[in-house]
Amino acid sequence: MKKIVLAIAVVCLMCTAASAEMLLGVKAGVASKKDNFEDFPVNDYSYKTSAIAGGGEIGYVFSPEQFSFLNDKGSLGIKAGLQTRGKTKIDEAGWGTTRANALTVPVTVFYKYSPNETGLHYWGGAGVNWLSVKFEEGADFTKTETKISPMLSAGVEWRMNNWFALGVDLNYNISGKVNVSGGDGYLDLTGIEGFLGARFYFL
Repeated sequence: MKKIVLAIAVVCLMCTAASAEMLLGVKAGVASKKDNFEDFPVNDYSYKTSAIAGGGEIGYVFSPEQFSFLNDKGSLGIKAGLQTRGKTKIDEAGWGTTRANALTVPVTVFYKYSPNETGLHYWGGAGVNWLSVKFEEGADFTKTETKISPMLSAGVEWRMNNWFALGVDLNYNISGKVNVSGGDGYLDLTGIEGFLGARFYFL
C-alpha cells in the first residue's frame, strides 16, 4: 500500500508540473462480490451482505498538444480512487459473528474522446486495483489480506460546463479473489462494478 501511495504522489507532482486538467470526483454504485461464509456454520445462523460501493477519486487529464499521436478531440489521463464495499457478515448461534470489510484503491490510465468542450465525453482504459479485505472472526481473530487485481474500465460523462460533469463508470476486476491465509474463507471481488459519479475539473 505504501508503494502505491508513493507512486500516486509522484504522478500527482509530475502532473502538477505539466499542462494538465485536474479532476476530483465522488461516486456511488454497486459491485460484484462473492464469499463462502455460508459453507461453514453448523448451527442456526443469519447472513447479510451488501453490493453497495462508493468513494472518491483524483486524477489528471493531459491536453492533446502534449502527445503527437493524438488529435484535438483525444486526450490521455490517469486517476486513482479510494472505494469502500458493503459489509459481509454472518452470525452463528453459539459461535459469534464473522465479518469481511473491503477497501479498494483503483489506479487507471485512460484515453478520453471529447467531440466538444461540453456534451458527452467517452473514455476507456486499464489499470490495477489494490484490494484490502479485513476478516474478523469472533473477538479473537482479525486479519487483513491484500491483493493487486488487473482492471479494465470504461465510461461516459456529460460535461455540463468547463468545471463540472456527471457520468457513468464501469469497471471489471480480474482475478480479485482474496483468501484468508491459514483459513478456508474468502471474499471474491472479481467482476463488474457500476457507478454514478460527479466530477469537478480544475485547470
